[in-house]
Amino acid sequence: MKYALITLFFVLSTQAQHYSSTNNEKLKLSPESAGNILLGEMNCISCHESDKENILTKEAPVLDNLNTRLKLDYISAYLKNPQKVKPGTSMPDVLHSLSDKEKALAAKALTNYLTKGWKLQTPQASPKDTIKRGKELFHSIGCVACHSPRDKEGKETSKSSVPLGDLSKKYHRTGLADFLFQPHKVRPSGRMPDMKLSKKEANEISAYLTQNSQADTFGMHEPNLVQKGKELFDQFKCSSCHKLEGHKPAKSKSLAELTGIDCKGPQYSLSDKQKTNIKAALTSKKKATMVELIHQTLSTFNCYSCHERDNIGGPGDKSDFFKSTEGELAAAGRFPPTLTKIGAKLQRSWMHKVLFQGESLRHYMLTRMPQFGEKNIGHLVDLFDSVDSVPKSGITPVVKKEERKPYREAGWKLVGTEGNNCIACHNYNSHPSLGLKALDIVSTAKRLKPDWFYHYMINPTAYRPGIVMPSFWPGGNSTQKDILKGDTTEQLRAMWYYFTIGQTQRLPKGLNVPPVELKADTKVNIYRGRSTVAGFRGIAIGFPEGLNMAFDAEFMNYTSFWKGKFVQVNWRGQAPGNFSPAERHITINLGIPFATLKNNEEWPTRGKIEGKERLNPDPLFVKRHGYQFKGYYTDLNDAGKQYAVLMYKYKNIAIEDKLVALDKNTLKRTLELDSASEHTFSFKIVESNSIKKVSDRKFIINETLEIKTETNATHSKNKLIIPLKIQQGKQSVNIEYRSLK
Repeated sequence: MKYALITLFFVLSTQAQHYSSTNNEKLKLSPESAGNILLGEMNCISCHESDKENILTKEAPVLDNLNTRLKLDYISAYLKNPQKVKPGTSMPDVLHSLSDKEKALAAKALTNYLTKGWKLQTPQASPKDTIKRGKELFHSIGCVACHSPRDKEGKETSKSSVPLGDLSKKYHRTGLADFLFQPHKVRPSGRMPDMKLSKKEANEISAYLTQNSQADTFGMHEPNLVQKGKELFDQFKCSSCHKLEGHKPAKSKSLAELTGIDCKGPQYSLSDKQKTNIKAALTSKKKATMVELIHQTLSTFNCYSCHERDNIGGPGDKSDFFKSTEGELAAAGRFPPTLTKIGAKLQRSWMHKVLFQGESLRHYMLTRMPQFGEKNIGHLVDLFDSVDSVPKSGITPVVKKEERKPYREAGWKLVGTEGNNCIACHNYNSHPSLGLKALDIVSTAKRLKPDWFYHYMINPTAYRPGIVMPSFWPGGNSTQKDILKGDTTEQLRAMWYYFTIGQTQRLPKGLNVPPVELKADTKVNIYRGRSTVAGFRGIAIGFPEGLNMAFDAEFMNYTSFWKGKFVQVNWRGQAPGNFSPAERHITINLGIPFATLKNNEEWPTRGKIEGKERLNPDPLFVKRHGYQFKGYYTDLNDAGKQYAVLMYKYKNIAIEDKLVALDKNTLKRTLELDSASEHTFSFKIVESNSIKKVSDRKFIINETLEIKTETNATHSKNKLIIPLKIQQGKQSVNIEYRSLK
């Protein structure tokens, strides 16, 4: 089949055939909606301003640091003939007015300009295990929902997909890995979503997709062409679509002034039908309905390739690539949930978490929920909430004091083994179920709306087709006649009340779990939870070498060190469970690690301490001092050693705090700082009442832990401080912790 010029329109046309072949209703778009999609995909409003809310524009890729991502010979060939190099691209032919000779020279000059600062990159072969893991990820986490699966030779096997071609001709391996890790930095409009990859996973997928990589054949840079390329970049108004430092976008007449295709510069090879649709969108005075906007958005972002809504969409002929670790959950364990009535199902706050914060409860589903970016699909939350509805139920809040205990007890019993035994299949508050490991139901009241919950519980398959969950209220009649007199509405009201209490509620009957020892025998283990040694936002990190540290993610500080067993976890408290060191620990730091001090100013604390009481604590203390926690991940270094990284910010400094075990006694900590400006401040690496100075760069804490710094440190009272003068850009600080036990 012929690829359409506009990638998304190509996807839509193939989806329409796909839906028809899987007994779904054919995807239907009005000419206006199809035209609006095309106007968005061609990024028309980058030149022609518009206030039309139903044009979801696709910004062109950011061109900064292009030389680190793409190969020069690819860029040059692509500029000469975009459609030949990448069929279906939305990039127009901007050089079409030039002769072949002029076009070749212009493409070469533009390539030199866009990749100034270029350095030769020699392709490095990736280990076979890395490529194998990349192949597994590509075919399991959701990439093939949009892109074609690949055979043993790496060739694309599906025509109903967005073509990628041979990416080894386009990308440097590291450049593709960086793009996959943070795609919105380059393509901010979310057509390529963030798949929540770790750096290791991004590198593995990149290794698979670029395994046949060859060196550039473009040749060395020609500095004399850089200026010519810059002039051509302005001449052809490339900055109208592409962001590039030093260039301002050029504007033309507004979209409202256009009645048809009237681009004097770039050439779009549109079909007659596409032109008709665009004209319909330009001349239409009709305001799109909320239902049409939902449909257009789901079409634009290809949500229908995974999700079904109102009998449109779903995995179809790619269903074999949707996998689960819990096979007995059947289709509901493999396929993403239906979007039919999703606005009546999910609380707005939870929908926001899923769409924009990467929240996920279906641990058994290998396909991941992509992140498209709030600025791109943020309007869906309001649209779903306004359009979708279910009939009202009898679930009302339990507010009377005399009702609370009996309803709490009834809910506790219904969820447990003496009632409907929900815990036979569902995890609860991070505790594994007694059988299948379906999603954790402790967050039910945070996620769901009560009316949807009521109707779903009575007839699960009507609201989640393919689910194996039975109804305990068949035909609306309870099977538990001894609880709340067998009244269906009151029983569901009691369950809802039990779920509203959330993580502090006692565990359901039959799910009493003793403290559990977590181990770090074979790989780095990171556990996050409340802790007496690391506060309410504690993170424990254990290494196979038997070295462990605890990090306070509220204050951004390593607080404790211990050697031996990792942690004990008690799930009777708040989920995911309180942790404590499994061995005797030593306290190495308290409070915030960085501060700008004047003269003899005391180290800032959240509040004054008298005895053991902290007076007048400031709830915004950490935020006021410029701290923000960003997350964590693990990866492998060049030597194949696994390390842990905690990410946070101090003022305008992005910090990756890396921890790796050098041997069975030593941990090396490297703070990689990326600062937007110069800073001078103090770094408190230890706060302890037992600090012994060996030298200006070596100290012993509590007679059991040696700390080495690469610069001189100051021992003042009970604190060990390193003065830091940070330049703009990247630099690092190294510290070693060696156990003397």
